[in-house]
Amino acid sequence: MGQTQDNSSNKYFNRYVALLAMVGDPEFVDFLAEARPQVVQMGFYGPQLYALGDTDLGSGYPMRLPVRGIDQVLEWQKDFNQQVHRLGGKVIGHFSMTTTWGDPKEKTGFFESYDDSWPTNLLGPKPVEQIADLVQKSADGQMIVGDRYGFPWVVGCSNNPHWRQLHRKMVEIAITECDVDGFVSLYNYNHGCACEYCNQAFRIYLKNQYSSREILSQFGIDDIAEFCLDGKLGKVVGWIDTDSPHPVNLQLEAMRFSQLSWKHHYDEVFVKTGRKLKPDLILGSWNHLGFVGHHERNVMPKELWGRDEDLLWYSSGGQFGTVAEGDAGIRMLNLKFIWELSGHKLPVLGRYEGTRTRASIAEGLACQGPGMGLYCNWKDPDGRKAFIDYFHFAEEFEAYFHPVKSHAEVALVFPRQSVLAGDDQPVERFRQIGQFLMDEHVLFDVLSDQKISAERLNQYRSIVLTKTVALSQNQTDLLAEYAAQGNPVIVTSDSVGPVDGNIRPDWFTEHKKIFSISLDNRSELLSLLRDEINGGLSQFDTMWAVRVNAYQQPGRIIIHLVNYNRIESEAGGSANESPIATIDIGVNLRLRECHKQVTRVTFLSPEPPYREDLTWDREEMQSQDRLRFQIRSMLVYGIVVIELSE
Repeated sequence: MGQTQDNSSNKYFNRYVALLAMVGDPEFVDFLAEARPQVVQMGFYGPQLYALGDTDLGSGYPMRLPVRGIDQVLEWQKDFNQQVHRLGGKVIGHFSMTTTWGDPKEKTGFFESYDDSWPTNLLGPKPVEQIADLVQKSADGQMIVGDRYGFPWVVGCSNNPHWRQLHRKMVEIAITECDVDGFVSLYNYNHGCACEYCNQAFRIYLKNQYSSREILSQFGIDDIAEFCLDGKLGKVVGWIDTDSPHPVNLQLEAMRFSQLSWKHHYDEVFVKTGRKLKPDLILGSWNHLGFVGHHERNVMPKELWGRDEDLLWYSSGGQFGTVAEGDAGIRMLNLKFIWELSGHKLPVLGRYEGTRTRASIAEGLACQGPGMGLYCNWKDPDGRKAFIDYFHFAEEFEAYFHPVKSHAEVALVFPRQSVLAGDDQPVERFRQIGQFLMDEHVLFDVLSDQKISAERLNQYRSIVLTKTVALSQNQTDLLAEYAAQGNPVIVTSDSVGPVDGNIRPDWFTEHKKIFSISLDNRSELLSLLRDEINGGLSQFDTMWAVRVNAYQQPGRIIIHLVNYNRIESEAGGSANESPIATIDIGVNLRLRECHKQVTRVTFLSPEPPYREDLTWDREEMQSQDRLRFQIRSMLVYGIVVIELSE
């Protein structure tokens, strides 16, 4: 595994197989030997294992343990991990941060094992006498219980020191006994815990952030020592409840407190404990984003967003996007969002489908991540072939994937400061503009407003904003300086308001390169980008369902193209992906005054035509700093490698 050019501490891999349920079939290892993934995500090492490992329920979904008995499962996982190691790969396992299966009334799962068969040989003495002293509680002191996959559950509390103690021991066992190479945390939730540990920690949190006067004026709390959580504050995943009696600021702080509590829990268990035992431990977390929606760290401080993680997994939900509805491939915006907020770490989309295998792998590869985050259909001949073909392609041309820098020409600003202030309305504008830019094949990055700086702005030829009222004076000054240098700044017309420090209406008379447009007038947005950027935009003549990204390496530019067009039907499975090849893709690439000669242009794909040397207009390239060429045909995925010399 290599290191990223942006940050030398970031791990990188792009051949990756993920399965939630375990696979006991020996032929699975044969598939791995043929496909050659760098990382396999499979196995359970947290409280779910210790809840159901000694029961028949453990053989059902979602775990599907291949053997019965905690010791036996650990031994099986050790053997599997060693087999993958011999193939040259690594294994990361699942670890629940909160949820553990069991019914307190029926005394099943965790309640049965805790009382009757606690594995003292592995975990030591029970940390407390009863499970009720480990888990999240409602305001009346009762355990919070629920049901999923037909199993009842309770949820451990991130602020409970005994729960964290158990997790540290479980991580230690996983590393020392099973030689696992990393963990992906699951169920990173707070269901509204109001236990004594959360109440005490929240009071301390507020007192450390605010004075007594501010606590009263902003949150309506006159005596913080007596304040108690009500079971509704601090839910994760959550957002502002307009019917809540609590002020918006208190709801936001309670959410942030819960997300920080999870982060401290995560760091203590995996970073401080896990990486002390295995410094190169691969770490990730499995979260839920929908289409750039509310998620488990939506109000997390930026410096902690993904810190010490390598793999940023976000499930995108069951709505896949279709060609018929005009939204195929829109979840690629999620990957751009994750890449930006994490500081260019590995973005993964958890795809809840097993049909568009090739497109799902391709979109990950095209966005600097490993593709296909779930449902590896290795027994399906078409699914198996897709993984093998694409992984072999990524392995053969590994040098073209990483490390890279973005070759984007435009930045679309994500309004995170608005979200942190309790205003999520601009996110819908962000989604709409992001989809439009992808449909029009604009080479763009997501830029978080929290990361606006002169250095970042100068990477792009234009900036598109969906909201400005949350920007600071320094940020608007930087945007003004950027526009004064001849770079267009485009804002949606309803984002201009009277708040001090934001972009004001008089900006549009003071700065001729700052433009206001209606969100509905997207053709004007495209015209402004093409006409007002000095030298114009790169252009790609192909249907909207083809997505395009571009990156730079020393001496080359790499263009990634993903085609989502397909024959759509109700039938599932990889055999029904049914892609429709796109032909005669015209590329008119701006070379950004690179003052270099193009020496070779090569199209590469895991599908026919596999490799093709392309021709281009040399005279136009020299006179206009533009490179024109055409790709005759592409089925699902391809990259264009443009070699440059002085």
